[in-house]
Amino acid sequence: MADRKRLAVPISAAVLLLMTGCSSSSTPGPAATQTITLDQAKQRVQSYVDQIAAIFPVKPRLVANGGLISSECEDPNDGGPKGRYDASLDNFLRDVPPTDNPSMFAALRAYANQNGYKSVEDTSTILTYQNPKDGFRIGLEESVTGGQGLSMAISAPCVWPNGAPPSKS
Repeated sequence: MADRKRLAVPISAAVLLLMTGCSSSSTPGPAATQTITLDQAKQRVQSYVDQIAAIFPVKPRLVANGGLISSECEDPNDGGPKGRYDASLDNFLRDVPPTDNPSMFAALRAYANQNGYKSVEDTSTILTYQNPKDGFRIGLEESVTGGQGLSMAISAPCVWPNGAPPSKS
């Protein structure tokens, strides 16, 4: 059991790292000057968690893996400036029998396709989609070791802490 827990955290962390990286600005174009605030991004992450958890055919018990975190976008891959932050939340999906994992993946695929999300990664054990309207990413991962548990991660794009870049004095 302890080995499974030790492996689950690095795997889930790897999905979060894949998902984050400041995928896009919350307004079109990487050089956008206005974004939502970091607090708004955190609220939206939690809203996405609730929304996505509700689409699954088996209602999971969400167990946070480290809680809601935010960090500076050190090396933004969207071409935007430094000084912005992202927010993300990773949850283990408990009380889902491994035999139901395929239906959980199918539900996320259907939801993402019906809502115009763009596929970032789609393998047998990892799904990641990005909402092109706001740059937020949703991901579902099945552990490849141990009990085939699921985790879900939601991440925000890079945003200015107060919604605008610092003024140049």
